[in-house]
Amino acid sequence: GITRRHGAVQDYVLGLAHRAGFVARREQGGADRTRPGDVLISRLDANGPCAVDITVRHTLAPSHPLRTADGLVPWMERQEREKKDKYAATCRSLGWSFSPFVVDCYGAMGREGRGLMSSLLKMLLAQREGWERRGAEADAWQGLSIAVMREVGAQLRAARFLSSYEAGEDMPPTSHTPYPC
Repeated sequence: GITRRHGAVQDYVLGLAHRAGFVARREQGGADRTRPGDVLISRLDANGPCAVDITVRHTLAPSHPLRTADGLVPWMERQEREKKDKYAATCRSLGWSFSPFVVDCYGAMGREGRGLMSSLLKMLLAQREGWERRGAEADAWQGLSIAVMREVGAQLRAARFLSSYEAGEDMPPTSHTPYPC
């Protein structure tokens, strides 16, 4: 569940960077085997490559702000700050910038993630005008939502399958293999 949502967002950011004309690679690290990001995007800005670390939280997780007194914005800011505290110095030592990319399953996104999306979209949309530009921008934001929701749906299907099995109900046809949670 968690790694599938994370992987879907990682694949989406990687694909968006490629469509925007950047060279992007999955999970690059330094010589000391540190891996400060899930995606490394070359030449994103004047600071050189940018390491992107992705966090995807499910709304039903006990630590999610809808289940705590924190509130959504302070929670996302705290998640971004924790990622920066953990990885920014390593990235600077490698000559990279760093961007945390925090999203939840309801579609909320941290300020840093929105900034990264805006930078990628700026390059992606540079050659488009009018309706084509508006459509491409909407498609990009919706694509991220679809990536997350597809994996949440897979989790729900797997949970339903497993609970039916545990209750002793008939097994569904074998062509409906559940996704691991």
